[in-house]
Amino acid sequence: MSDVNLADFIEANSELFVVLGVFSALAIYISNISSAITQSPNVGVRVGFVGSLLLALLTLLQIYRRLLNRIGSIREVIEAHAEANNIDLVLFTTSMSAIVPSLALPILSRETAIYYILEILFVFVLIPLFAGVIYNIIDRAPDAGRWFSAEIAITSVGVLWISLKLREYLNNHPDFSDPALFSLNNLFPALGGALYWVLNFVIMSSLMGVFFGITDTIGEIQEEYGSKESDDNESG
Repeated sequence: MSDVNLADFIEANSELFVVLGVFSALAIYISNISSAITQSPNVGVRVGFVGSLLLALLTLLQIYRRLLNRIGSIREVIEAHAEANNIDLVLFTTSMSAIVPSLALPILSRETAIYYILEILFVFVLIPLFAGVIYNIIDRAPDAGRWFSAEIAITSVGVLWISLKLREYLNNHPDFSDPALFSLNNLFPALGGALYWVLNFVIMSSLMGVFFGITDTIGEIQEEYGSKESDDNESG
């Protein structure tokens, strides 16, 4: 039998319940800013909306993860809900189950809101994908030895040029990321919007790669030139 003292559990994890309330209220508050969400919200509104919703759901999962650790296995958690002396646990789970749709459904009923959620999720998928491609390009390139920094600079210039061309194409074809064209049958605008932000990230990273690559290469040239001068002076 799995007897659960719900009062002790709530008291021991009170900080999680406070955090859940904060993120839930924040998600609902941002979703109610209709003029910002449904027309042209800035990046801060998008990230705040999606982030607060996901953090609220993540906090809820953490609460049940701690409950699982307290009771034991998933099977024991299910059995605990069937015990007559755990009626408070059943009511607790029922109430928690009501929170998720009451939090998510008013928000997800707007296709524009789904667009922003998918856009952020696509960003999280595309950034490691782009990073993996760039890493493979550098990894498969011929070994440049001490001129590795120059190789990084040249690769960064190529990535920068491609990224600028792709961003220019998206700027000239705004319909590829227009939320007004998004629907559950057409997810491409969300992917296009995510691609635009990822390209900005790649462009910034490429500029840093060019700068540090050139700086290190200049340092290597100066070091090699200085060592040659030193050898010539010794031989003279």
